[in-house]
Amino acid sequence: MKEINENELDALIGETLRREKILEEVNKQVMLTVQKQKRSKLFTKWAVFSFWIATLTILPIAGVYYIAESGLGTEVTLSFGFSILIFLITLFHQANKISAKFFLNNM
Repeated sequence: MKEINENELDALIGETLRREKILEEVNKQVMLTVQKQKRSKLFTKWAVFSFWIATLTILPIAGVYYIAESGLGTEVTLSFGFSILIFLITLFHQANKISAKFFLNNM
């Protein structure tokens, strides 16, 4: 094997340190990109979840309002309102369970 003099050894050590620095920078950039993509997916999921919860809350309430305004009678309005109340309680209970599970999985 060929002997390495001090200058060549210093050059090899310098090259190794430079490559390690480049590798650390690449790893850092990859981790930043992965974290950004994860946050983007998380934001999208929360936005869709929030949209559907708002929609499923407002539409039944609007239905009760239009039933009440239609003049079908107090009994019909109260029975429809009660069924919508049960639906909304169930909706919020399930949304709470889903959001808790969702939050724990994405920490």
